[in-house]
Amino acid sequence: MNPTGEYAGQYNLNYTLSQAQRFSKKGYRIYLDFHFADSWADPSKQPTPAEWPTSLSGLSSTLRNYVKSTLVAFKDGGVSLSLVSLGNEIRHGMLWPTGYVDVDTMPASARTANFTNFAELWAAARAGVNDAVSAGVTKPQVMIHIDDGWNKTLQLDWFGALVGTGKVKTSDWDVFGFSFYPFYGTAATLANLADSLAAVSKQYQKPVHVVETDWPDVCNGAGAPALSDTSVPISVQGQTTWVRDIVSTVKNVPGGWGAGVNYWEPSEYILCQVNSSKPLIGIQHGSTTPVWDRHVKMRFCSALIGVAGRALLWDIQDQVWICFRDSSDSARTRRRTQLMILSECPGSNQRRKVHVA
Repeated sequence: MNPTGEYAGQYNLNYTLSQAQRFSKKGYRIYLDFHFADSWADPSKQPTPAEWPTSLSGLSSTLRNYVKSTLVAFKDGGVSLSLVSLGNEIRHGMLWPTGYVDVDTMPASARTANFTNFAELWAAARAGVNDAVSAGVTKPQVMIHIDDGWNKTLQLDWFGALVGTGKVKTSDWDVFGFSFYPFYGTAATLANLADSLAAVSKQYQKPVHVVETDWPDVCNGAGAPALSDTSVPISVQGQTTWVRDIVSTVKNVPGGWGAGVNYWEPSEYILCQVNSSKPLIGIQHGSTTPVWDRHVKMRFCSALIGVAGRALLWDIQDQVWICFRDSSDSARTRRRTQLMILSECPGSNQRRKVHVA
């Protein structure tokens, strides 16, 4: 909302809109991920913006207006949003402490009661989408994004509690988004991911995306965690194998509900944790035929913008591209409100052959 500290003056609405305008003009479709915080929001932290009220009614009203005004600002800026995630990795709710939830609350009736405040807040955000549409915004698809995509019990309990409050209907969202990392327990296997995605999509009859995943090329030292798939090498080639396996898992969700994969994020140097990868992609000039063209195929393509000047994109014609940002944007950036692209790279000047370094 109003980034502070190292993010002060950055990654706010103006910055995010300017990025979306640049890529929208190039023919991309845009995915906007709201964090509803002054800094990063994820399962371990969902802080209420400092200038926002703290009461449930005050937060609901402010949230609704914020979503509406943001979407209207994108429309007025010439950007039509294809996909909007109302919150980022909101397994423990959002806008803490008012909107905090614990999916492990027992029994089920108590869990549903625990979700009541959060459900009211999320419904307010969803109402903001409706308000924006009434103001002339083209309706985007709405995503709910939580982590631990491999955990079928968690996913079914979480969405069951949300809907059980009566404040959120299954028709209120269009797409499931799940994070899936191999670092947070050896049960985070591809087999469990496949089981979870199949169960959720079957119950709710909605598309599923893996919107965050990665694999390290180095993972050692005293604090190195156990990885969930010992068959995948900890190497650059292992990164390639992991991505192909994730894509295959999503493609094979029964009923054709597997709809997308995003790699987060392809240029990090931090090792063996979220954002653990060394740069996954090398560049080879002089060709527009990517090495991965027979391995990667998704209904939608996706990319990440603003990370060390690169964006990894999966396109709909079995191709993987690196899309370079302009040289004037060479400074390292991080996500504030996350943008992803849903289209292929237009124009030959945007394309370079991709190979594993």
